[in-house]
Amino acid sequence: MNALVHLHPAELLRRHYRECWWLTCAALLAPAAILIGNTVAGKLGPNPLETWERGTGRWSLICLALSLAITPGRRALAGVMVICRSPSGKRVTDWNPLVRMRRAIGVIAFIYAFAHLGVYLEFDLAWDLDGAWRALREKPFIVAGTVALLTLVPLAITSNNWSVRTLGGSWKRLHRLAYLAAVAGCLHFVWMTKPGITTPYCYVTVIAVLLAYRLYVAVRRRPGPDVAQRGATTDSSDALAITNSPT
Repeated sequence: MNALVHLHPAELLRRHYRECWWLTCAALLAPAAILIGNTVAGKLGPNPLETWERGTGRWSLICLALSLAITPGRRALAGVMVICRSPSGKRVTDWNPLVRMRRAIGVIAFIYAFAHLGVYLEFDLAWDLDGAWRALREKPFIVAGTVALLTLVPLAITSNNWSVRTLGGSWKRLHRLAYLAAVAGCLHFVWMTKPGITTPYCYVTVIAVLLAYRLYVAVRRRPGPDVAQRGATTDSSDALAITNSPT
C-alpha cells in the first residue's frame, strides 16, 4: 500500500492497467445492472419502457463521448503533470494505456445501443418487422438511430488486438466511423425528444466540442502549401519512407 502512495497517476495506470480496465468496465456497466435490479424489484416508476429506452440510449452516448475524450484527455493530463512537475506523465505517450482502454469503452457503447434497439423491438413493436420498416421510412429519429447502431457494429467487432494487427493502417481509418456514430446518436436523441426539453443538447454540446477538437487537430496536421510542394518533388522511394514512418 505504501508503494502505491509514491506512484504517480500515469505510473499507476501503467502498472495496474488490468485493474483500471476492470474498474472502468464495472463503472460503465453499473447503470445496466441498476436497471436490471430495479426491473426485478419493480422500481422503474410509472413508465418502465421509457426508463429502459432513455437509460440505455443515454449511456451509449456517454460511452461514445468518453471514447472521443481519450485523445484530448491524454493531452490535458500531460499538461497537468507538467504544471505539477510530476516525474512521470508529462508526455502524451505516458498515457497510452488510455488508448487501449478506449476500445473497451466503445464496445460498451455498442452494448448499450444494442440493448436500446432490443427494448424498442420487444416492447414498442413486439417484433413487428413490418411496423419497424414503416417506422424507418416515416420517422427520421429511427433512421438516425439505425445509422448509429450499424456504424458501431464493425467497430465493436474489430475492437481487439487481432483486428488491429490484421487491418494495420486500415483499422484506424475504420474506427473513424465513431465520429459518424456520435453525430447520428445525437440526432437520434434530439429528434426523438419532445420540444422544450433541453437535456439532449447537453450531450450534443459535449460531443460537438470533442468533434471540433478532432477537426482542429486534423487541420493543424495537414501540411502547408510549401510542404506539399516539396513533397510533390520527392521521388517515390522518399514518399514511401515518409508514409511508413511512425507518427
